[in-house]
Amino acid sequence: MLILRMNDPIDMNIPAKHKKLILIYLNYSSFVSSDFVNLSLFSQVTRYHFKTGEGLFSLALQMMKQFIYLLFNIYRYDFLLIWFADTHAFFPVLTGKIFGKKTAIVIGGFDAVSIPDMKYGLYCANKPRQVLGKFAIRNATYLLPVDGSLIENTNFFADQSGKGLPVGIRHFVKGIRGKIRVVPTGYDPDFWKPVAGVQRHPSVVTVGSIPDMKRWHLKGCSFLVRIAAAIPELSFHIYGVSDKMRVELEPLQLPGNVYLHGLVSPEELPAVYSSHLIYAQLSLTEGLPNVLCEAMLCGCIPVGSDVNGIPGVIGNKNLIIKEMNVRQAIDTLVYARSLADRCGDHFRSRIIEKFPQVNRLNILRSLIG
Repeated sequence: MLILRMNDPIDMNIPAKHKKLILIYLNYSSFVSSDFVNLSLFSQVTRYHFKTGEGLFSLALQMMKQFIYLLFNIYRYDFLLIWFADTHAFFPVLTGKIFGKKTAIVIGGFDAVSIPDMKYGLYCANKPRQVLGKFAIRNATYLLPVDGSLIENTNFFADQSGKGLPVGIRHFVKGIRGKIRVVPTGYDPDFWKPVAGVQRHPSVVTVGSIPDMKRWHLKGCSFLVRIAAAIPELSFHIYGVSDKMRVELEPLQLPGNVYLHGLVSPEELPAVYSSHLIYAQLSLTEGLPNVLCEAMLCGCIPVGSDVNGIPGVIGNKNLIIKEMNVRQAIDTLVYARSLADRCGDHFRSRIIEKFPQVNRLNILRSLIG
């Protein structure tokens, strides 16, 4: 097994324009959309949306449809790119092996962690799902974690016992045959930038898709509420809370300085980020959080939990919360506020330098070619 790094040389003279690839995904999120748009610059890309639905019958039906499609169409493609390792990655990798096609799985987080208390992660799923996901990881031509911590690491933030939770595909999958290459996501600084005319308030914001209580805890919102209760003079805004979640949260009587907002479109997010001073990413688990990078590009001062890719994105240990300790979190927020006059441009420049879209595009191009 070979691990390649970002600074490995890439031959940009590869004639890849004639290449055809299929992009397989569960949700057409911003990072999947970005890959589709950028890969289309030099190859013919077909999108395949694997719709999981509800229940075992729906899953079996989707897998059968996918298998039949691949059986009759895989000859068209030179390369299969799959976002995340799960049941939807099994047949693409299997048929790729059978027909001699290159396959690559983007390892994003869920497929590299296990949090038993929350029943979160591929390796907390039922046995058949684990078997299918592990087969895909073990047999893909390439594994493309968005952060090096998803290869092998330990999460002490989500486990306060001091033992830590194992993180990374090497912990959970034995006999990996493909090459592992760390390929971070990239960001467009011309889109993600401070919005002129929007007043930045001395407040804290966090953004995510929060449809249920499990996601509420995983995204660190319950910890954020505890922090808010201890700093009543500071307002906290949580975006992406579903209507169902609002109803579930009503009996908890959240502090008056916590404001819940629904989902907003990507087009609206730059203005949201630009109206707050601090962006808080207090997740129990993450890969490389896109919203954190977007917020930093929009001038927010970041504060984050000591989890996977978050410290590497932020780059300042004084803005990292090591454990779920309210006093420590307050001290970190106070420090973040002290940077208000001089650090917005610094964090924006950090993302521009560290995560340009062209880096990801160049590496994917080299693999496809």
